[in-house]
Amino acid sequence: MKKIDDKRCRITVLIFDCCRKPVRDRGPNLQGLSAMHASSHTFIAFSCAPGKTALDETTNGRNSIFTGSLLNHISTPHAHIEDIFLNVASEVQLQSGGFQRPFRSTDLAEKVYLVTNNVSGRTERQVIASDEGRAPS
Repeated sequence: MKKIDDKRCRITVLIFDCCRKPVRDRGPNLQGLSAMHASSHTFIAFSCAPGKTALDETTNGRNSIFTGSLLNHISTPHAHIEDIFLNVASEVQLQSGGFQRPFRSTDLAEKVYLVTNNVSGRTERQVIASDEGRAPS
């Protein structure tokens, strides 16, 4: 985190889907990642809660439940990043029967939008940080 902080980015977004272990490697003492707290102007999303592990299941044969849900929601135009990850968390909890609970740590001081529509109506993928939800002028 220190190396990222040293870059002095306006906004940092980190997404971790790395709390999974194959079923054959699971034992009674298996634990997930330790808690990590967001530094200034940072949003961190994890596929499961601190100290927990995520399911190894997939809904599409390729991605985890968390990544699959993220792909369903990440390109929603004009959605604040917090709203995107609330939807992801809800979907993951539903699909996992409540076993897996995505976790977020954030210290954002402004709204962050990952996708907006430009004047021509085409969807652009970009990070836009703005005050009160308005794109910077």
